[in-house]
Amino acid sequence: MDRGTGSGTCANRWRAGARALLLAFAVGAVGCGSDEDRFAEHLERAEAYVEAGQLEEALLEFRNALQRRPDSAQVNLRIAELLASVSEFQDATFFYREAQRLDATRTEPLLGEALIVMFSDPDRGEELTAKALAIAPDDPRVHAVRADLALVRGDTEQALEAALTSVELDPANPDWHMQLGIVEQARIREKQALGELVLDGMFDRAIRSFNRASELYERAGHWRPIYQRARVLAAWPEHADEAPAAFRRAADEAARSPEPRAEEQALRSILDQARASGDASLRLWAVERLTEVRPQNVSYWRELAHVQDAAGKPAEPVYELMLERVPEDVNAHLLYANARAAGGNVEAAIEHLRDARGKVKDPAVLQAGLLDLLRSVGRPAEADAAFADLEAEFPDHPHTRLARAQRDLREMRFEPAVEQLRTLANETEGTDALRLLAQAELGRGNPTAAVQAADRFLAQQQEGADELLSLKAQAQLQSGDNAGTLSTLRKLAREERPLTPRERLMSAQAHYRLGQESRARRVMAVLLQREDAPVEAYLVHARRESGRDAGRVRDALERALAARPDHEALSYEMVRIDLAEAKHADALARLDALAARRGALVPSLRLARAQVLASAGDEAAARAEALRAASEQPGLPGALALLGALYARGGEIQEAIDAVEAAGRDSLDATGLTILGRLHLQAGSRDDARALFEAALAKEPDLAATQNDLAYLLAEEGRELDRALELAKQAQEVLSEDPFAADTLGFVFLKRGLDQPAADQFRHAVELAEARETPRAEFQHHLGLALRRLGREAEAAEAFRSALAIDAEFAQAGEARRQLKAALLAEAEAKAEAEAEVDVEALLAPPS
Repeated sequence: MDRGTGSGTCANRWRAGARALLLAFAVGAVGCGSDEDRFAEHLERAEAYVEAGQLEEALLEFRNALQRRPDSAQVNLRIAELLASVSEFQDATFFYREAQRLDATRTEPLLGEALIVMFSDPDRGEELTAKALAIAPDDPRVHAVRADLALVRGDTEQALEAALTSVELDPANPDWHMQLGIVEQARIREKQALGELVLDGMFDRAIRSFNRASELYERAGHWRPIYQRARVLAAWPEHADEAPAAFRRAADEAARSPEPRAEEQALRSILDQARASGDASLRLWAVERLTEVRPQNVSYWRELAHVQDAAGKPAEPVYELMLERVPEDVNAHLLYANARAAGGNVEAAIEHLRDARGKVKDPAVLQAGLLDLLRSVGRPAEADAAFADLEAEFPDHPHTRLARAQRDLREMRFEPAVEQLRTLANETEGTDALRLLAQAELGRGNPTAAVQAADRFLAQQQEGADELLSLKAQAQLQSGDNAGTLSTLRKLAREERPLTPRERLMSAQAHYRLGQESRARRVMAVLLQREDAPVEAYLVHARRESGRDAGRVRDALERALAARPDHEALSYEMVRIDLAEAKHADALARLDALAARRGALVPSLRLARAQVLASAGDEAAARAEALRAASEQPGLPGALALLGALYARGGEIQEAIDAVEAAGRDSLDATGLTILGRLHLQAGSRDDARALFEAALAKEPDLAATQNDLAYLLAEEGRELDRALELAKQAQEVLSEDPFAADTLGFVFLKRGLDQPAADQFRHAVELAEARETPRAEFQHHLGLALRRLGREAEAAEAFRSALAIDAEFAQAGEARRQLKAALLAEAEAKAEAEAEVDVEALLAPPS
């Protein structure tokens, strides 16, 4: 879908005046204590940061305000809007839902979430918009989002009806006229794609909409509707010859705009249009003007050289003109040298970089460029010498530090690379550090930070955007932001740049995780027919589809194994399928054959054998294999979990602890420390459990399961409740569909005396557990406790009954029975009092 003004426009339509609204709300609340004063101060500082463009600082202040007032729908909404504006869609969704939960009369949270899921889950978007429509049928914003959703679905008639409704409800808003014009454009393209006749009236209506938007925009030089009008003319056969002049007018209008770099943005849009339409003269005009507007952006010179080359003209004069226009620009010299090298004249390229040192202001950048060039042409010894010269001459220069970080990345030393690159990214305006920082953060397992670095890069530069978009999609997938993954991949996919096999796999994985199995299967069906399908595609297919179509999965794995017989992960998947079919002997034979080919029974294979033996019921042999695997490779993923499960299965909790401790606590990763902490908790060693959870978070601060465990433990003990709340919220942002995370957040709310939010979270936990068909007695018990505090005794009694019906012997069963009795007595007393009041009134009534 072509929104013309960008996906953020609709999301920002209702944010005007947000600061005034929020501050008015805060001022109205002040006066009842210092907490309210501090709440208002946090809000005012947050909005000041928003106006200054300091979004991280604004988010921190909003979160501080939320600590004071966790029941504020408005603050949750503002946090969601800010997170959405920086593409942190998963976190934004959490806060949109919180805002809606706290104030069900608002449409903004519903529409905000609908915009996030529009592409990845249009059914969910429709559901949210229908709720908003029921709340505010006359709100033009609701109909605008309806129009957007209809365009995503390809339903241009519904999109037209919704867009017309927005205009009718608010005819003075230029955004609605812009949207109506874009809908008309979509209808035109749809008919043209089907080979149908497009009547002049459709073109004319689109142009009238853009003309009206242009008239209504108050900002001088608003070029976007003029640009869109030019696109309509370009698609209108009888008026296509008017389009070039219309595009030029859009660029002229942008040149008068007060928006920073509006002219450059307009010219880039025109350049994209010219590329897509194959209009060589318009493309040449746009890129020539771009070299005039921003001569220091060497990517425009590269584009101009490419256009000249495509026209059969030499590119050399373009590069010479570039050096004449920006003779001191180091990037111009680097581009010239790299172009010479690409043309086969490597020696001339190297010589140029050495000769140019005296012409540029920053010779260190040239030296770093020489280093990169030597590496790219396969001359490692000369590259090492160039790196030594760079360090000797410019030890503290940003490009020297960048070269060190690149070396760390090549050697997979991510921590020092991240430390160096973070500092560089904050100190310099260049984007090279951000590009490498995104790679380093992803490499060290911090996908959220990788997305942030990628977004900072993409906000500053389009050159290299494909690489960063692909990396961003990978990071979003790792962090669980599946809707964001699909949105990013959609930006990446173009006709001239189809998705790579690995990117197609990411798309399938995101669809699977969103519950869109049919879409995922369509992607996978095409992907697995390709010879270059990655191994991970077969693994994902097996894990997702083996329960549905084990035969097809087995066939696909056999094909993959035929090409890669020694691949462990593929073999393990076949073992997993064998186990599902109770073919334990086949599974062991497969593992032993793999060990024979490798010449050794390595720890990972021992662990796999232990899992097979445990499944077959031979627990003694399974323990022996798991212990040996853990001792041979301390910290082997899964070994401690299996050991703990094998011992705990027989109630041997202390033996499980001893077995895990014997493997060496110091060798445990964060997950291993969490598993050991849970075992200690089962054994009643709360202090040991808390220390282990703290140690796990020290190693991996964002481990959501551990955050959840520690939050619950702190709440149970009634200590550090502010920290427990923050940990529980962070955990639920990641584990949004996990009923235990909802229960933990509710339990912390309960301990803080926030009874209604607690009840809401407990009810959410109950619903999530029931949806999984795994109801939990403790969730109902907690819900009953919160409802009793709210004075809702009948509902509380029903919750306690449900808890005991699920499990009459759960850990808090005795307390649940006492609470049930107390709730029933309180309900009976309330009824008796009500009846007594009625009797007294009857006695006092005058005789008839």
